[in-house]
Amino acid sequence: MIALYLTPDLTRQELEQAREAGFFLLKLYPHNATTNSAQGVQDILSPQMLRILSVSQDLGFILCVHAESLGFVMQREVEFHPILNTLAMRLPRLKIIIEHLSDRRSIPLLEQHENLYATLTLHHIALNLDDVVGNHLNPHLFCKPLLKTPQDQQALLELALSAHPKVAFGSDSAPHLLASKHACSCSAGIFSAPILLEALTTLFDRHHALDKLPAFISHNAQRIYHLDPHKLPTKKITLAKKPPNPPKSCYNDQLKIPFFFDLTWSVIAP
Repeated sequence: MIALYLTPDLTRQELEQAREAGFFLLKLYPHNATTNSAQGVQDILSPQMLRILSVSQDLGFILCVHAESLGFVMQREVEFHPILNTLAMRLPRLKIIIEHLSDRRSIPLLEQHENLYATLTLHHIALNLDDVVGNHLNPHLFCKPLLKTPQDQQALLELALSAHPKVAFGSDSAPHLLASKHACSCSAGIFSAPILLEALTTLFDRHHALDKLPAFISHNAQRIYHLDPHKLPTKKITLAKKPPNPPKSCYNDQLKIPFFFDLTWSVIAP
C-alpha cells in the first residue's frame, strides 16, 4: 500500500485523480516532527486543511498520522491528543490511524472514537528507553516516536497480545546506513524488517499468545484497511521452533540489523 503525502496544497481534483488511480491512504506528517517531514503540515487544524480532510472523507481516504507534536520528546504523542480528538469528532466518517502508537496514554482514545485506530511496531512492544540509553547509547535503537517507559512497553505489548480489533501491526522498519547511525546527528529509525516474523513469533510464543498472532499481523489490517483477501496475492510462510541464523548486517555490511532478544523461531519456507 502506497500512501499519498498530505500537504496543504492538495486540490480536490488531485485527490479525485489519486483515488481513481487506486490510492486510498493519506499520510499526515506534522512539519519537521520526524524523518522526511520537512514538507509536512504546520497547522493541521487550519480551515484549509480541514477542507482538504473533509474532501478526503467524502472520497473514502484513510488518514494515517504520525501523531507527535514538537514539544518535549516524551510528551509529544500526548500533546497531539487534542488534534486527534478534534479530527475524530469533526470528521466522523474519516478513518484515522495513529501510526506506531508509542504511549499508553493514547490507548483510551481508541475506545473514545469509533473512527480512530492504531498500528503497533515490534520495537515499541519489545523495547523501552532503557534499551536505548540505559547501559550505553545504542544508536540502532533510536527511533521516532521515541521508545518510552517500561510501563508503556507493557501496555502496548498487552494490546498486541490481545489482538485488539482496532490495532494492527505496522513495522515502521527504517534502514539507515552506518554512516548515518554512527553520526553526531543520528538518523531516527530501527531496521527490523529482516527479523520481523521470527521476532514477533518468538514474542507471542513467549507469552502463550500464538493464536492471536495471525489477527495482529494480518487479519486486523485486512479489515481496518478494507482489503479483500481474495484479491490479495497469497503466499504461505512456514516457521519452525528453532533458533534462526539471520544476518547481522546487509548491503555490504553498511546496514546493521539490531537484535532485540534471543530468537527461538525460524522461517524455513518462504
